[in-house]
Amino acid sequence: MASEVPVSSGFRPKIELLQDSANLFLDLMRLNAGDRLGEISFASSVSTDFGPGDVLTEITSSNINDAKNEVNNLSPGGLTNIQGALQEGLDLLTDAPDGEDHRRVIVFLSDGMPTTGGNPTDATFLQQFDDEDVKVFSVGFGTEGASGNAGIDVDLLQTLTNVGEQGFYQVTESALELDKFFVNAVAGAISSDVIVDPIDDIEPGETHTVDITLGEQDGVVSFILTSDNPEFPLDLALRSPSGLEINADNFGLFGDRISYIDAPTHDIYQVHLPIVAQTNTDHAETWEMVIRNPNNSTVTYSASAIGQSTVHLDFVPPLVSDGFFNSGEAIPLQVILEENNQVPIREASVSVSVTAPTVDLGNLLSSGVVSEDDLKKVPVEIQGEPLGLRERMTIALQNKFGDENPLSAIKLDSIELTESANGGFYSSRFVDTKIPGTYTFVVNMVATPNSIK
Repeated sequence: MASEVPVSSGFRPKIELLQDSANLFLDLMRLNAGDRLGEISFASSVSTDFGPGDVLTEITSSNINDAKNEVNNLSPGGLTNIQGALQEGLDLLTDAPDGEDHRRVIVFLSDGMPTTGGNPTDATFLQQFDDEDVKVFSVGFGTEGASGNAGIDVDLLQTLTNVGEQGFYQVTESALELDKFFVNAVAGAISSDVIVDPIDDIEPGETHTVDITLGEQDGVVSFILTSDNPEFPLDLALRSPSGLEINADNFGLFGDRISYIDAPTHDIYQVHLPIVAQTNTDHAETWEMVIRNPNNSTVTYSASAIGQSTVHLDFVPPLVSDGFFNSGEAIPLQVILEENNQVPIREASVSVSVTAPTVDLGNLLSSGVVSEDDLKKVPVEIQGEPLGLRERMTIALQNKFGDENPLSAIKLDSIELTESANGGFYSSRFVDTKIPGTYTFVVNMVATPNSIK
């Protein structure tokens, strides 16, 4: 993890970006709420860096800085013992006191492939996660300019995701996409929902607003702004439905209803709804994240919101025996909507938007459209990360066609899901899978007050 990654107006070491994102994760955790944490670092060997080492530690306002210090003390180097790290994480989770009903989650990050220790895809090893109902959220942090995949064992990340309670995985070369992964990991760990998470560029002196639509069921909302270069910090404020602006100067007027964290590369407002100011009570409807750039450089940012709600949406992962669907095979789309007490939410409008590839990459590469001369223009490694032949051919293809890149994806018409007779369960199928590649599915839900019974 010694290589550097492009950021707004410069470059930064991968390890620093990992530390930023991990500190974001810690800042989003619920303190003094009984949630327990372990931090594991791994290279040739494996060590537990936070707490006594053999059990998870409750995360509180008095020890959160200890957890951050361990993250900030990480340094790259050595081999990559992935199986040992995952086994240590599993052991910490399964050694938790009896009677705890917390979700069991491992958040796993690596920028490489296993180079020592056992085989992390061994069936007997993976069966442990299924037996113990452990979710694995995994991310591979790749190399800019190589589609994020250089040096990453993507098959391993996907395999880890499909065991146990089924989590999710991501491969990225972007610092802000890494932030988004950790935002989603926190939401998944505490059974909350990510309401919105766009990425955009903001020019010097500009102000951007991001709309966040909240409902009466949303009780605690975290508004999160992240950027990738601490030399160019952005300003974040909130604008309530009544027009009240909440910022770094006045949030303290609301007591324990609003907290604010100002870190080098992220800002977080946590708002306990409703908010009362003079004669106005702000809760549901549209809030705005107001983002201002006081710098003389363009800055790339990500704006997210996590809602702790009485309403929950669960996407039911389709069961796939070999880790992927075949071309032409229909993909089941299934969503469960319910309140905290597992009461189904009926008569909601649920749809799934689909982004699909436009061409079969394998056929395109085998057609000879990439010549030997094209391939010679692509390095065999980028910033010290080796590139495989397929990866180099993909980059050559992108270089050759530029803005007319044939690998671009297309957004298809949304698919409306149908509610079952029992209520709260919505389903359909996606059948247009004739082109091999990566498909992206985003669930959209609108539920009126009459939907919640």
